[in-house]
Amino acid sequence: ERVIMSACNPDDLVIDILRQAGSRRERIDRFTQEMLVGHILQVLSQQQQLPYFNNIAAFPGYISTVTDLLGEIKRTGTSPQEFLGAVQAKGATEKDSEVTLIYAAYQEALLALELADLEEMYLLAAEALAEGKVSLPCRRLYVSEFYIFTPLQIKVLLQLSRSMPIDIAIVYEKKRSRLYAAVEDTVNTLIGAGFTAHYVKRQAQTPMFDHIRDCLYSSGQAALLR
Repeated sequence: ERVIMSACNPDDLVIDILRQAGSRRERIDRFTQEMLVGHILQVLSQQQQLPYFNNIAAFPGYISTVTDLLGEIKRTGTSPQEFLGAVQAKGATEKDSEVTLIYAAYQEALLALELADLEEMYLLAAEALAEGKVSLPCRRLYVSEFYIFTPLQIKVLLQLSRSMPIDIAIVYEKKRSRLYAAVEDTVNTLIGAGFTAHYVKRQAQTPMFDHIRDCLYSSGQAALLR
């Protein structure tokens, strides 16, 4: 039986999932994203709803910093409504309240314009997989060269694992928990989600192409979690 292997990065995989699902949302690049965030900040400022952020609006990189902040929130998989609830539960500061307004306005703008940032693409892909709108033309998925995954990436992996086996190779040493603290969180999250850990002894380093020749079709070499 002939086996065809193809490689792609996670972002391309998510884009392919959405293409198959027939999504009409178009991904925006960073420049367009900052333009949109800048417009939202300007509108809210004119409505006098951003007293905290107005104090830092003149600082270099202001719009880029706010865009980064929105990305950090979205990578946790937290919706504007969930973020608002969390902020209210802990006691909202002026900054928190304004971030809530900006985030909600940003999400509304993306939806109205049928656009999606990278984080939104992962969320939409997970939803499409959960709804059974996509059937990828592959029998097994191998994930390698990652140390940590965002909650959105894990959400996509979990949905994919319902339809095909997934092997995830992660460099991690149990006895060096301080060095691998961030990786340990990812490993524990995956184990808690149903993956099984298979720890492999460190092997002597070999030239890259020799390693590919020896291990490409070896079923016992790559998997740490499956």
